[in-house]
Amino acid sequence: PPSEPPIVVLVVDDEPLTGQVLKRMLLGSPGFRLYHCADAAAARELAKEICPTVILQDFQMPELDGIAMVKAFRADPATRDVPLVLLSSEEEPAVKAAAFAAGADDYLVKFPDRVEMLARLHHHARSYAGNLARQEQVWQLEDSKIKLAEEGRFVRETFGRYLSEAVVERLLDSPEGLRLGGETRKVTILMSDLRGFTSMSERLPPADMMRVVNNYLTVMTDIVVRHGGTIDEFIGDAILAIFGAPVQRDDDAARAVACALDMQRAIAEVNAKN
Repeated sequence: PPSEPPIVVLVVDDEPLTGQVLKRMLLGSPGFRLYHCADAAAARELAKEICPTVILQDFQMPELDGIAMVKAFRADPATRDVPLVLLSSEEEPAVKAAAFAAGADDYLVKFPDRVEMLARLHHHARSYAGNLARQEQVWQLEDSKIKLAEEGRFVRETFGRYLSEAVVERLLDSPEGLRLGGETRKVTILMSDLRGFTSMSERLPPADMMRVVNNYLTVMTDIVVRHGGTIDEFIGDAILAIFGAPVQRDDDAARAVACALDMQRAIAEVNAKN
């Protein structure tokens, strides 16, 4: 099995002795990687570089007091969720309470027993790794939701002009609705064509011709969709519609005939407007 990632410990303390003591404590314990920084400001930059698993921070720092340093780590997105353990010689309950209120995860009085130190570091490292894994799952879920929403929007924008709302919803609800590769299916084909279109296009100016065609196609598209047909393509003045795909019904042929009849009846309206 793959080895677990190392526990990266960042020690922030202006006393070199602290780093030496902690290094001796971790000596012989595999899986730890120790970094020591004596400067509070530099520690925040180093944290961004090494991505610590746990931060051990001294309560007394020359530039910032421990509470302010904890707040600074918590305000930085790079270290906001990293377990932070305060090291201090203070044992006052009020001091500990202030540390936890500022965002510290743990409080140790210098210097704890080696076994206890290792147990606490392992505990915080496992907790942090679990939080990261859960956050990654949340991000993946949100990413999947975004992709599904984008795919749904694409389907609606692409097919919504040529299919009824019910058909679009069925495509979105069915995981097989947009499967590539196709299938063999019995369908009914309807093709309509305007009589005299060619001769009319030779007489009318292009702008007038476009208005005639757009008026005709708008009315006919609504009729096809209303009868549950799918518009495959427009070919000049011709409309190629399919009944039985992507949604198949028992009365596909009957609906295609009813659609054709309604299209003939609607020509009077189209001609009147033109």
